[in-house]
Parts: sequence; C-alpha cells; structure tokens
Amino acid sequence: MHVVREFNLDERELWIKFLAPLMADRDFTFEGHDFTPRKTRIKIFNGPELRPDQMALGRGWQNVERGGSDVTEAVLARAREAGVPQPAAASPVAVAAPDALRERLIGRLSAGPATLDDITRIAADLMPESSAEERLAASRDVALELLSSGTARLSP
Repeated sequence: MHVVREFNLDERELWIKFLAPLMADRDFTFEGHDFTPRKTRIKIFNGPELRPDQMALGRGWQNVERGGSDVTEAVLARAREAGVPQPAAASPVAVAAPDALRERLIGRLSAGPATLDDITRIAADLMPESSAEERLAASRDVALELLSSGTARLSP
C-alpha cells in the first residue's frame, strides 16, 4: 500500500495530478508509485494553506485534519458531473499510449527542448487511430505530468 500526501494544491493541480486519471479510469504514477484507480482511495480536504513549518516533521496531515474539512465526496461528485469520458471501448493501443508517449517524450527531452508540436507529432506516431483532440489531450496530460513531477521543465 502506498500513501502519498500532497498539500496546498489548487483545483487545477488536483485535477491534473489525481482526478483526471482517476475519473478516466487510467493507471497513473505519482512520486514514483503506481496507482490503479479501482484500487486507489483518495481523501480531499479544503482548508487554509499550510506553511512549511506546519508540514515539517510529519505534522502536515494532522494539521490538515484539524484545520480543514473533508470535501472528498463533493469534489468527486462534481468531477463525475463534468462528464469525464470513460475508456470503456478503448483499444489496448489507446490504453498503452500515455505510457508509451511518456517514455518517448522523456527520451526526446534528453536530446533537448521539445515544443508542443514535437509532442503532438510523437503522439500521432503512437496513436494513429486516435483523433487529433485525443492526441492533443494525451500530449497535454503527459507534458503536465512530467512538469509537475520535475522530470521536465519549461525553457524560454
């Protein structure tokens, strides 16, 4: 069992890191741990932003529970209402595409900076049966995942 605690997220970060893959029933990796949506439990609290000293020495979660309110059910209900497409009819290639795209992008970044066009070209190679919209969404998700994990960084 892996426990990951993330503090001081805004709604966008919460969605990108956790809700989007969970609602789309996609496996995801966070802080080096692999998560499967059907085996993952999530708790979401709303409260004041924690300062670094409030998170030190493992006290962050205690402070969250004391000063925040559990909004998990409300947030998940809103996410479900947003109508996130479920991959019920996804082909094995489509399911594997984000992982393959992530790996190919990491390899591409080792050669230097990549543009969004570069990333979507890689997605087109890996996902020829997908629509341009699906390839762009996969490109965006993988790029944001790599940026948020520190694997990639923005350059001017």
